[in-house]
Amino acid sequence: MAKRKRAGDADEDVVTMSTLRELLDNQKKELTGLMEVQERNFRSFMETVMVTTNRRLDDLIREVQDVKGSLQYSQGEIGGAGTRCREEQEQRIAKIESQFAKLRAESNILHLYVKGITGKTTVLRIHKDATVDKLFRKISKGNRIPPEDLRILYTTKQLEYGGDKYLSDYDVKDGSTLFVCLRLRGG
Repeated sequence: MAKRKRAGDADEDVVTMSTLRELLDNQKKELTGLMEVQERNFRSFMETVMVTTNRRLDDLIREVQDVKGSLQYSQGEIGGAGTRCREEQEQRIAKIESQFAKLRAESNILHLYVKGITGKTTVLRIHKDATVDKLFRKISKGNRIPPEDLRILYTTKQLEYGGDKYLSDYDVKDGSTLFVCLRLRGG
């Protein structure tokens, strides 16, 4: 800042345009940095929430499998005399399965079955409000194939990469099967 003196007046600060631009550029850099930190924190938080939900779902699945296994073992040991015990275990299984269904319904996570290029089917977990591009990137990362080289088919539709569309635009539901193949290049 430069100081200008008028006759009979006190010193007056004068701000030049270049100084003003420099101040605004510095503020812009600081704000951009803060926004990047905020975005990383938000992504980390969402990832933690998704991992925690998935762990809880996995624990419930294991518990159901354990109860079913112990029910089969009990039936073999007790024979026909264990009807009351069997009913209690069936009620316990039903309760756990209903908790599992409730958690899954409340969860915003879709469990999609992806039939890959090799013919192997894998389960992919993704947020229900995710974009198609995010789905492409997840599948691409797992197969180590660039997303633009993949084709993903769902029912009779081909999901388009780079179109700012969401999974809901294609009516992708929990438990759906997606088919992945390579995009043919050339003329």
